[in-house]
Amino acid sequence: MTQDRDGDQIEALNELRIILTDLFDKDKELLEFMKLLKLLKESKVERYSWFAEHSTYGKNCTYAKRARDIFKKFEEEKIRKKIVEIYDKFIEVEVNE
Repeated sequence: MTQDRDGDQIEALNELRIILTDLFDKDKELLEFMKLLKLLKESKVERYSWFAEHSTYGKNCTYAKRARDIFKKFEEEKIRKKIVEIYDKFIEVEVNE
């Protein structure tokens, strides 16, 4: 009985894989936004905002400054490039329609 349940779960996961593949194949912009979201989640954006909001020193908080410096040094360019790439794709789509 357990093997049947395992097989059913695997088949359900395969159906999910097919649906997600179809969704992303049809909507490349959505995939690009997901990539941007991943970059943002992995960045120091949230940490900076949290320290800037919750510290009595605000944006001058040492931890907020460190998060900002790390973001500027290691993450800003990747995120900027992804935003420009998405913008260019949307403009290209609008012009062609």
